[in-house]
Amino acid sequence: MGDDIMLVRKRREGGESATEFAVMVMAILLMFLGMLQIGSFLWASAMVENAANYGARAGSVAQSGGAGIARSAALESLSGAPLISNPSVQILAPGGVVGSMVKIRVSAEIPLFMPAGDTFGLDALTQVKAEATFRQEGW
Repeated sequence: MGDDIMLVRKRREGGESATEFAVMVMAILLMFLGMLQIGSFLWASAMVENAANYGARAGSVAQSGGAGIARSAALESLSGAPLISNPSVQILAPGGVVGSMVKIRVSAEIPLFMPAGDTFGLDALTQVKAEATFRQEGW
């Protein structure tokens, strides 16, 4: 009879271990996806900020058509970047006169890795934006 009790106890522990393992795997998976989302957001933010700086700088040294050059330079710097989709550039100040400001805003989207992440407000981590301002240079 003592052996029967030990056998039943071992079966229960096996079921508990499987349940605990499943819970831990889900928790670790969610933590991994959360870190992936935050890392992707930070990386994309840096890429968009660099694109804004590059575009505004290109527009500020252009001798004519600075706004168009700023827009195309910013979009070109984001072309081919993984994870980044739907990049857009807004010209906030076109420059054009020596000493005036060239200001642009670059925005883009990245995918949401967390399942049902929009329920928890993580969809805010799918939009990245940056602005850059440079003074129009003269020759």
